[in-house]
Amino acid sequence: MVAASQAFQPFLALLSRWLVIGQSYQYQRRFMLICLGAEAILTWLMAPVLEACNHWSDQTVLYLLVFFRAMTGGVIMLYGVPLACCVYDSAPLEDRQSLSIRYYLFLSIGVCLGPVVSSVMLSLHQGGAHQACFTGRQSISILGFVWSAVALLSTWLLPKEIEETHEKDKTHHDEATGENSALSLAQAVQRIPVQTRRALVISAVLFSAERSFSIGAIEVATALLLEVEYSWSSEQIGYALGVIFFITAVVGGVIALLRRKVSDYTLMLSMATVSITGAMLFIDFGGQEKGHSSPWLLMVADVTVYSCMFQLTAFMEGIATEAAVPGTACSLENYIVARNLAIQIPRALGPPVARGLIDLCGRNTYAVLQLCLSSVAISGVWYAANTARSDAVVGKQL
Repeated sequence: MVAASQAFQPFLALLSRWLVIGQSYQYQRRFMLICLGAEAILTWLMAPVLEACNHWSDQTVLYLLVFFRAMTGGVIMLYGVPLACCVYDSAPLEDRQSLSIRYYLFLSIGVCLGPVVSSVMLSLHQGGAHQACFTGRQSISILGFVWSAVALLSTWLLPKEIEETHEKDKTHHDEATGENSALSLAQAVQRIPVQTRRALVISAVLFSAERSFSIGAIEVATALLLEVEYSWSSEQIGYALGVIFFITAVVGGVIALLRRKVSDYTLMLSMATVSITGAMLFIDFGGQEKGHSSPWLLMVADVTVYSCMFQLTAFMEGIATEAAVPGTACSLENYIVARNLAIQIPRALGPPVARGLIDLCGRNTYAVLQLCLSSVAISGVWYAANTARSDAVVGKQL
């Protein structure tokens, strides 16, 4: 069901590309505000569905919730494409890497709050035949208020006009050509051959696909393993996932601070190495707790792979937005759409594949899958980091 709610969302990203990209900013702004309002309305509509738990069949309630979940996710795809394009396109090239890192930092904070809030509500409202429905209504109400606030604030926060930065970026790039000592990574990326820039964009899209599949599998497999192998309750699992997401947010903040003293190249390869090591910890080495290794070992594996992959996505996206080639298949607009497709489709496939592997072949087969995914993803990180770094070094020597 988790996969079903995400199945058609990629098609709405393509639809958004066709409806919005190329239109005036005023048109895009109105489109985004309408979608934000629709997001709030669709979220509120889930509350009466949960209210009807006592009167409708469980199957009817489940299908309606999946439908509304798919619709809300689809609306996010509709306005997410023009919003990301406007943000990146209006930012100077040298700011896009930092912008991407900040975006994923705040995204990890938001992801952290969801399971924690749900677990707190489950703990506060224990007992009763319809505990899940009551907790669900409370969670949906909070989410409805959040989306309503976002829709209202967006009417004020979204500027009525934005300044085009292409010419400004071109001027900065030309100035950098004559001042090689001040050449930044973003300006250096712009100097490499177009074919290499396209390869960087494609590698970022492929990394997003691999990372999304891995993260989708982690979220479902962790909950399944903690419940089946270690008999953890729903509240405990929610808190455990919240801890994983919280540490991911902390890692994002630390990485943002370290960028002031450590190069992006070093940070990217360090996180790549840690994620490979963490993936090995998914293996069930056996032990005293019901014949399985400690659940905390599983948690350590989740934290290292999840947090490193999450932050590496920010670096890869920053490189891709800097390397995008206007007017081609690897333009910024096409990259944003391709990135959304690469996130949603594998993320929908990850949960059923992970659950199927664990049920049919056991936990260690799932561990091998995660190790393979991490290895393939890291090869893309290594290529992007080395390409950008070597170009910057060459630029400073010219």
